[in-house]
Amino acid sequence: MTTRKPKLTRKREQYVKERASGVLVGKPLTYSAAQMEKYSASMGRLIDAMFKDYAKELASVFRQNEVITIQDAAMDASISSQARILLNALRRKWGRIFAREAPKIVERMVSGVDKASRRS
Repeated sequence: MTTRKPKLTRKREQYVKERASGVLVGKPLTYSAAQMEKYSASMGRLIDAMFKDYAKELASVFRQNEVITIQDAAMDASISSQARILLNALRRKWGRIFAREAPKIVERMVSGVDKASRRS
């Protein structure tokens, strides 16, 4: 299948060539430390919640199997199987949460940076 190349105006061709050459047009965007702090705090809250959830769930799996000796652990794969199943479920759960929340956090940060750049 061949790809079609759309016809471009001279102005659009110049725009494409400028970007293709790796030359950046414009001034660097400066952001305030406050915006970065807000972003870090939001991501930190998500990560802390995830960490607590992982710790609580893993502790419950290992607490259920406390009386296993080293020899039993080597022969019995049930605790490792339970942990693997749990970790996969937690990974899916937190992957969905981060996929839902991260764009909101980034959007707040970018809009804040945009507002600040217009003021200065």
